[in-house]
Amino acid sequence: MKQLDKSKVRITEKAANPDQITQQLIKDPARLSGFVRQSTKREARLLEAKNNRRRAIEEHRNKSRRQDAEERKSIALDIANCLIEKNPALSRRGKTSELARLIREQWPRRLNEGPPTTRHIRRWLTGK
Repeated sequence: MKQLDKSKVRITEKAANPDQITQQLIKDPARLSGFVRQSTKREARLLEAKNNRRRAIEEHRNKSRRQDAEERKSIALDIANCLIEKNPALSRRGKTSELARLIREQWPRRLNEGPPTTRHIRRWLTGK
């Protein structure tokens, strides 16, 4: 006989039967506050589970975008270091836009993606 994996057991709540709740409330109206409390707790748990699931999906979906952005940023910083070695005047504070323009010109050409905008490169250089 096959052993059941107990780590995959899920405990789920069943929704209450609305007709049964109505009948109980008609018989005993004092139980109304208990039913309201139970239903609000249940709704809060469902909402929290929904938000956790949404957050996990978004985090997984955005992971590759973040990795791509970090890779592009490191490429830009490597190009910036090479340019600054050749021309130390580019390391001055007022030369950020010029340095960003030069990085954009020297950006490696790839099949489907173009170079980042100078605005993005400037932000990477200033650390924002």
